[in-house]
Amino acid sequence: MVISKQFSGNQIGSGFGYNVIVCDYNGDGKDDIMVAAPFQYLKRNPVGTADTGAVYIFLGTGNIDILKSINATLSGDNIPGGRFGTSMVNLGDINADGVDDIAISDPFEGSGVVYIYSGKSGEVKMKYSQKIYGQKIDSGLKNFGLFISQSHDMDSNLYSDFTIGSPIDNKMMLFRSRPVVVVTPRMQILPTPIPLNSSALDCSDGSSTEPCTTVTICFSFNGNKLDSVNSIEVKYHLYADTDRTKQRKSSRVHIVYNSTAVRELYRQKLIITKGRQVCDMVYIRVTAADRQFFASLEDDMVVKMNYSLQEDSISGQVLPVLNPISKISVSDKAIFQTGCQGQCNPDLVINLQTQQHNIVHGQTRQLVITVVLENRDEPAFAPNVVVKHSNNTKYVAHRALLQRGSVPVVCEEGMDNTTIRCDCGNVLYQQQKALFHLIFDVSVESLHQGDLNATEILLNVEINAIASVPAGVDNNIGNNAAHLIVPIEFHSLVQVTGKSQPEQGFVSFSTNNLPFIHTYDVYNTGPSPMITSEVFITLPQYKSQERVLHGSSIKVGTSSNNTDCTLVSINNSTVNPNMNDGNVITTPSSTVSTVIPVKDIVCDDIYDMSCLLIRCSLQRLAVDRSTRITVLFELDSTKFSFIQEQSVYFTTTAYVFPAETDFPFELLRNDTTKVSSILYPAKTERAVQSINLWIIVGGILAGIILLVVIGLVMWKVGFFKRKKREQVNEYKRKSQYYEKRKTQRLENARSKALSKVMSRSDEVILHET
Repeated sequence: MVISKQFSGNQIGSGFGYNVIVCDYNGDGKDDIMVAAPFQYLKRNPVGTADTGAVYIFLGTGNIDILKSINATLSGDNIPGGRFGTSMVNLGDINADGVDDIAISDPFEGSGVVYIYSGKSGEVKMKYSQKIYGQKIDSGLKNFGLFISQSHDMDSNLYSDFTIGSPIDNKMMLFRSRPVVVVTPRMQILPTPIPLNSSALDCSDGSSTEPCTTVTICFSFNGNKLDSVNSIEVKYHLYADTDRTKQRKSSRVHIVYNSTAVRELYRQKLIITKGRQVCDMVYIRVTAADRQFFASLEDDMVVKMNYSLQEDSISGQVLPVLNPISKISVSDKAIFQTGCQGQCNPDLVINLQTQQHNIVHGQTRQLVITVVLENRDEPAFAPNVVVKHSNNTKYVAHRALLQRGSVPVVCEEGMDNTTIRCDCGNVLYQQQKALFHLIFDVSVESLHQGDLNATEILLNVEINAIASVPAGVDNNIGNNAAHLIVPIEFHSLVQVTGKSQPEQGFVSFSTNNLPFIHTYDVYNTGPSPMITSEVFITLPQYKSQERVLHGSSIKVGTSSNNTDCTLVSINNSTVNPNMNDGNVITTPSSTVSTVIPVKDIVCDDIYDMSCLLIRCSLQRLAVDRSTRITVLFELDSTKFSFIQEQSVYFTTTAYVFPAETDFPFELLRNDTTKVSSILYPAKTERAVQSINLWIIVGGILAGIILLVVIGLVMWKVGFFKRKKREQVNEYKRKSQYYEKRKTQRLENARSKALSKVMSRSDEVILHET
């Protein structure tokens, strides 16, 4: 015998050559050789991986002198001590793919296992296709796979069978190869595109118009060596809208089979006869044609099916197995009918309107904005409007104007409290509109959050709106946005009151100066805070060319830090005021005179050249608040000698005007108030005369004596004696007054008792009825 080719293992003592088989493992028509080395260890850990085992592959080249060795080896799951390759057999083509399949045992891996390697055309498969556990067949087996027989068709089904032995247990198991079938699945969705109104289709339930379609699922099978196979049983799992569920989005549809709606359909048993096609038919219905559905209208509706053959064993029968090359899943998709040629291109136009031209601070409580969204082109599916508003207002509510032809609108406020998202119906067709009101709170609390003294106050409420569609592309994005500004105005009604202290004075040659205090209270009745305004107070200086006012004695005080006063000279006077730091000046009041005043000293207006002018600037006077301006001045009494028997009003006047500024403030009325001090001649002053105290004491004593004398006289004439009562009693006895009164009382008592009895009997009768 001549050695034509020799191979050596990679490790000493690996048992290289323990088993050798010839097969065509890569399906190229050339014989290949597999050599087992069951005692080989893994190089990374020689001690810990002893007797792992390996099988070497040498590929035929068509030349008997040349065999091609590959770097990798078959080794199962690399279990140390398993002795992979102890037994090895070429089973032939047991899966009907035209390539040899190999059985290799690993008898010391647990209770023993056998690996099945399925050859593949054009490829050297390094991963096993099946692993047979001895323990699952019989828990008491030991060293399962220590022996594997040659293959043979034991049941005449044209497929090779083989046995696996466990010699220690004196047991041998027969493994029959299952016929291999090639299943052809088919799926069809009709109609597609799916109409949005499917009431006329068979898939409709007759009570709704929700979109629906019909899915037909068909199976047939064929294969080689199927003389013993007349039919197969298929089970399948049907999913709908799978593209959305993969993205963790909710499915838009459900599957209807035998009038039962489910999210996924599990069909357990469908018998397919050889040579025939068997079909199932199910319905796919849209769960709800709502905004979520229309927002995803352009997404494909994908239906997918996975299937497998019946795996449950039947006594005495070997069930077919699916060919590995068969497709185990199939899918189809459909689109929804939108009425567009492919993608829809709407043209959304948005406008913001309001009938409120301004917001009056403190008076206007709500701002109503009308949003008009119109579509001028192809259908807009699930349109929406996002509204952003300035932070000096608060969103209250929305109201769809359905009576004006609007589609339903639902609005929701965002987490930032300045964004509102409004969903405008499911679909907006050409020339269709969404009309709705947005209501905002523009009360004082919203406009400036109660901080009237803030450095900056927003003088406008701004609204911005953008319309968009999640499905499709707008033809003209230039009209998808709208902007609205509503100005805020401040209106105040001011009341000014004043008083003089003292109210009158007497001209006397013994005194040169007459002091007076004129106090003005400026009260803001609202509705808005008085942001900025001016108070002008005029003081007369002259009477008939005579100066009556001591300019150097003028002092001005205020009750608020927000009020600042200055003295303005109209007649080129050099008088400077002495400010009293906000303290109100007071003096005692004088006795009121009874002389009627007949003449005035008063300024015509703030431009009167004979007057002094005080200008006070008022800042941020809140509603229902007031500020006080106090003016102290002195009059020269020597200038009033000419008035003699007359009396005169000395009058100062306060005028309120809005300040010249760009701030939107308006006084609803420019209030004017006069305060007068009355001047009288000195001779009209009445001196208070003193009265002698003894006169008062004498008068009191005389009154007491007179009262005692009158009492004695009345006693003497018998006024205090009560004989009249005795006469009255005597008359009553003679007229039997007491007996009549007693009889009347008894009759009244008897009547009351009888009425009580009657009322009880009535109650009993009512109860019995």
